[in-house]
Parts: sequence; structure tokens; C-alpha cells
Amino acid sequence: MNEVAAASLSIQKRLDRAFNPRTIAVVGDKRAMGYLWLHCMKTFDGKVYSVQVDPNEIPGIEAIGVPNFKSLLEVPDDIDYVVCAVPRPVAPRIIADCIEKKVGAVALFTSGFAETETEDGVAVQEQITQMAREAGLLLIGPNCMGIYNRRLGVRHSTDQPSGDPGNVGFISQSGTHCINFSLVGALRGVKCSKTVSFGNAVILDAPDYIEYLANDPETDVIAMYIEGTKDGRRFFDTLAEIARRKPVVVWKGGVTAAGSRAVYSHTASLATAPAIWEAAMRQAGVVQTESLDETIDAVNALTYCKPGTGLRMGLIAMTGGQSVVITDAFERAGLEVPLLTPASYEKLSSFFNIIGGSYRNPLDAGGTIGMGFAPGNLQKLLDILEEDENVDAIAMEVGASFIARRLRENPAMLDQMVETLATHKERSAKPFLAIAHPGHVEDVMADIRARLGMSMLFITHDLGIVRRIADVVCVMNGGKIVEQGPVEQVFTAPKHPYTRALLAAEPKPDPAPPRPASPVVISADDLKVWFPVKRGLLRTTVGHIKAVDGVSLKVRKGETLGVVGESGSGKTTLGLALLRLISSDGPIVFLGRDIQGLRFKAMRPFRRDMQIVFQDPFGALSPRMSVGDIVAEGLRVHQGALSREEREARVIKALRDVGMDPATRFRYPHEFSGGQRQRISIARAAVLEPNFVVLDEPTSALDMLFQAQMVDLLRELQRKRDLTYMFISHDLRV
Repeated sequence: MNEVAAASLSIQKRLDRAFNPRTIAVVGDKRAMGYLWLHCMKTFDGKVYSVQVDPNEIPGIEAIGVPNFKSLLEVPDDIDYVVCAVPRPVAPRIIADCIEKKVGAVALFTSGFAETETEDGVAVQEQITQMAREAGLLLIGPNCMGIYNRRLGVRHSTDQPSGDPGNVGFISQSGTHCINFSLVGALRGVKCSKTVSFGNAVILDAPDYIEYLANDPETDVIAMYIEGTKDGRRFFDTLAEIARRKPVVVWKGGVTAAGSRAVYSHTASLATAPAIWEAAMRQAGVVQTESLDETIDAVNALTYCKPGTGLRMGLIAMTGGQSVVITDAFERAGLEVPLLTPASYEKLSSFFNIIGGSYRNPLDAGGTIGMGFAPGNLQKLLDILEEDENVDAIAMEVGASFIARRLRENPAMLDQMVETLATHKERSAKPFLAIAHPGHVEDVMADIRARLGMSMLFITHDLGIVRRIADVVCVMNGGKIVEQGPVEQVFTAPKHPYTRALLAAEPKPDPAPPRPASPVVISADDLKVWFPVKRGLLRTTVGHIKAVDGVSLKVRKGETLGVVGESGSGKTTLGLALLRLISSDGPIVFLGRDIQGLRFKAMRPFRRDMQIVFQDPFGALSPRMSVGDIVAEGLRVHQGALSREEREARVIKALRDVGMDPATRFRYPHEFSGGQRQRISIARAAVLEPNFVVLDEPTSALDMLFQAQMVDLLRELQRKRDLTYMFISHDLRV
């Protein structure tokens, strides 16, 4: 064994003593810090001593039940690990005592060293570095939080879990990120074996900790937050070697010019050019992430999923919209969503419910799994993807709300689905990922999450649901997380102006008053929309899905009819039936005329007076048409006698009425935000000056600020034009 290998082995053995201590000493804890370190060590399964010379602090320490000494040298036992929280000028004296006492390692919480770029700070750091190096003392930091061992209860935050083992190691140059990874990770199913915050890294650097965790039998996955490294070649070589033995996730800080400056002032590290760093990480074979959330998600996938053998995904979703969203997400991540084999399509055609669904890949399978009350079909879908040669891994979105409602009504079905998913995960040779999307039945989804042991990333603008089911909340604005923290903290004491504005913004109750003397615009009596359920080779009808069953209604001029219900309850189907966009049974009277039996040409004169604003404005607006052409399209069809100038004037007025700059008519839908696209959709409907407008969840994709603005806009248009609305929503506040 050469000298370098021998020195590395010695460091690893001594690090093991520090990570698995039997005796800990806390130096310099005090009342002003709330005796942070002593309280952290209350869960430690070993001996804890305090070292404090200030007589005003000693009674408080003794009240905690920790014996105090005035010097490390007075502590009667050998000391495996020291936490030092003294002022910077005192640090060299404590380092000298650690050397004389032959402690295992010392974590220097103290800051104010080279990261300050002051002459004194640099000088003291050089002094303690030289002392530790000459004596062979393992110095963690300075400017760090030190070690966390979950199993032994060695902590650097009083909120960290303790007492049971974990299997994920985390290395961090940031104390905050180190603590947050252990706390947020624990909420999402990540249990840390050991973590270390190592700050300025004057003696021990990232490669030392990587090598230790690589050899740690308790650690299966290694993750880290790195700002920079003093020996780039050693860091890269260590990563490349360890990544062949254990999965490694690397979150890099300081990737921008400003971030690089912040890195130096934080830990005195020199940042690396982003292109060089990314190339090196790819060559080393590690997983790269850009945030705490991404890091935890990557660790969860590496922890709970089987190793992958390829990039081709087989996807199952409960609705068409979700199937599109998850397909885009996997493709953006560099994975593939291929067509299945002909043999798979032949099997799917024998039982797949294609009403409101499809089975190309992704499988839009809500109707096949839930609508027909046939959860056994889920096993068939999983088996087909398992056997398909074009699929390397499987992901399923579980819990769009229409199926969640059936799961709640039929607990046996829920048990069967959970058992099917869990059993498939165990016996499948392919990686299998279940994605819990709460929809609007969050209690059911929380149950599914608990039973499957899944973490849940819940993306929504609905603050009420967030407060009911989330543990940690992140608030995003302008592509950045502007605030994050425990849910109660964010809701009760928001810090960022955008968060405060979101919490304050809510549509105010101001409905249009009933108008019993006004003429009836539209009415329906015992309206039904039933979809046949067909089975077998001959596609024999074996039953019906009753999407709308016996609905009667009447809406007068200038009124708003609110239709509220969860997804899958038939709201949109009812609206489409009233507009004669899908087939239905039962009389529909519009402007005094029964339109139920009218054919296409006979319906055309009524189309101008009935319009719809769809839930998804991006999907409803043609990407090939400019905004002006989109808004003017109805005028060309229904008011062809208008001149070009007259159409242009109507388009400009409609855009102004919905709060859009008329100059935007030359741009295309992809250039606008979701709220702006919805305004364009409303302008397209309003330009024809209709009598009746179906608003199909027009605010569901908008955050609270834009929801309030949209509701105010719709009210103003209704007052100006005496419009009649059917407002579909799942949100009673709206």
C-alpha cells in the first residue's frame, strides 16, 4: 500500500470514529443560542459533555442536565467528536486542546474566517489549518454544522429525526441545505444515514466524505451540495470511481457569475465554469440536479426504483390532460415515450375502453380502470407494458379525481388497486414509478400515498388544498422559488411580497342578481348523456356510463348559472350537450326554439349566440394562427359581410375589453402566459356578442391573483353586454 492510500485509509478509520461517536463534547454553547447544540444532542445515544468558562452560562447548561467543565482537558472520558461554537479569536485555543486531548474530530461551527476576505479572518484560518494538519487532527469546517447520524441521534438541528437508521448519505458545503435535505427529505420518504456540513473545508474536503460514505455499509445512495472544490482532479476521480459502486447525485451551487461570487463569500470556494463542470459530471456518471426538490426526487427514484436498463418509458395516466403532461415531462428529461409493439396493441384492443381514452402510449386509461368499475384491468395494463419489448420502465399517474371519487366510495377497490401496484412493483423486472396526483379528492390520495409509501410533489395554485395536505410548501414566481418552508409558517407568517399577495387575493362574492322577469335564454328538461360500455370481440354493449343523467335547468338573460362538482362529475359534458357539441337525449330550448333535433346546417344560425371558453386555453388556441386571426375567426364564419377594417375594429375592441393590448394581435399563443391566453379565449367568444357563454373552469389553471382578476373581468363583461353565463368550476369560492 502506497503512502497516499495508507493516509486515506487512516482518515476513513478516524472519520468512522467521528460519525459513530460514543462521547461528544460541546464547546461554547450559550443561552443566546438557546443552547442549540446541547438540545440537539439530547437524542444522542452516548455521553455528552459541555465545556463553558462563562459563569453566567453554566447554571443554564446544568439545568439541561449536561455536566459542564471549564476545559476539554478536564473531561474524564476520551472524546470522539467535538462541536466548537466559540468566537473566532478563541478557536485556536480550542483546536490546541483538541490536539492535546486526542479527540477523534472537531466540527468548527464558528465562522468569520477566509470567507470574509478580511486579513484577520484569513490569518486565523491559516493558523488553525496549520495546527490541525501538523497534528493530524480531523477538522470539519470551519463555518459548518458538522455531522448528523440519524441512528445514533447526533444532530445539528433539533427538528431532525433520530433513533432509526437511514440509507442516504448527504454531503454539503451549506449548513442550511444540509439541514433542509434531512428535514424535507424525511417528509418525502428519504431517511438519511449520515450527513455532514463541511463549510470551508480546510482539512477534510468533499472527496474524503465521498470515500467514507462509499464504504459505509449503512449508505446506499450518496447525494451532495457542492459549491467548489480545492482539488478538482481528485474530486472528479473520486466521483468517477464511487459512481460505479453506488448511485451519486450532485447538486451544484454557484453556476452563474453572481452565484460564483456568492460562493466565495459563503465558503471561500472557487467555482468552476458551468460547461466544464457539466461535462465532468457526465463523464463521472453522476446524476446532476439544480435544486433541493430535484435532489430529493432523484434520491427517491434511486432509492425506491429498480435500476434501469434503457430510456424507453411506458406511461399510464387517468385522463388525457395528465397523459400529455407526464409525456412532456419524461421527454424533457431525456427519456423516450415510444409506440408499443403490435402484440401489445392487439391485447389492448380486446378490453380497452376508448370512450374518452386512448392506448397508443401513454395509455389514457381512466375509463378502462375506473369508469367501468374494473380495477382488474389495471393488472392487464401493467402486464402488457411489462412484456412489451419497446418499454424499459413504467410510470403511472394514479388518482385523477374522477377515479379517486370511486375509490373513496368503494374502499375494496382502493385496496385492490394499492395491492396491485405494490405487487407489481415487487415482481417487475423493470423500474416502476407511481405518481400521486391528488386531483380534488385529497383525502383519498393521502391514503394512497401512505399505503404505497410514496412521496407526493403536489403542483397547484389552490392554496386551500396545499394547506390541508402539504407538509412543506414552495412558492414560485417568475421561474424562481421566492419562499419555502413548513406549510403553517408560510401561511401564517409569509415573508415574500408575492406570497402575501397570493394569500390576500381571493375572488370577492358579487354575483349577478336573479332576474325572474327576464326572458329564458336556455333551458333543458331531463337531459341525459350516456356512453355505451362495449366488451368482447363483437363490441356488445354491456352497460352505460351515465355522464349526465336527468338534468333539468333554466337560465334567464343576464344570469349566471354555477355548476360545481369534482372532475368526472359531468360538468363539462353537460355544457357540451347544451351547446349541441355532443349527442344527448331530452329537450334543449335556446332562445325559444327547441334545438335538440336540429342538424348541422340548421344549428349554424344559433352558433353565433352560444359560445364556450375552454378550461385549457393553450390547447384551445391554434398555435399556427395569430391572436388577431383567432379572435376574428368567428366573425369570418358568422358575419362574413363585414369588411376587413370592420373585423379589425371588432378584434381591437374585444381585446381591449378583456384587458389586452391590441398590439398583441400580431403575436402567437405560445408567447403569452396562461392568464393572458385565457383572456384571448374570452375575447374570441365575446367578439361575436353572444347571448349565452359556457365558461368551462376558466380560472382553474390560474393562481389566486389571476383568478380574482379573471372573475372581475367576466363580471364587467356581463354587465356591459348583458351576457348569460354557465360557469363550470370545482371551486365554490369562484
